Amino acid sequence: MPILMSMLNLYKFHSQPQNLDHYNDQDSIIPNLALKKSLYNRGRSPDLEPVILKDTKCAFDYARKVIRDRWPEAEPRIMKDPYAALGYAETILKDRWYEAEPYIKQDDYAWDIYQQNFGLK
Repeated sequence: MPILMSMLNLYKFHSQPQNLDHYNDQDSIIPNLALKKSLYNRGRSPDLEPVILKDTKCAFDYARKVIRDRWPEAEPRIMKDPYAALGYAETILKDRWYEAEPYIKQDDYAWDIYQQNFGLK
């Protein structure tokens, strides 16, 4: 699988995407499409969760929009992205996320918002 396919939906740029390799498998290789399919199905898609886990923003959005609760399997990945960790703490945990704070601190802007939202300033 080309590396770009995991980050970009190349099928939407082609005039006949059905002729491209992996067209029928695109939901299973592109995290954003797997997330969209889960949103369309209005429920968890356990078969697509490994694909969604490849992208921290998609994993956060899946927890927020589909599961609407904590997603423990994704937390080790989400916490390493300062903005995804910030959003997860604000919208899912609704509290400080102590384990993620070292990662959130890596981005000054995310850390500033985190401190303001949780009364650390």
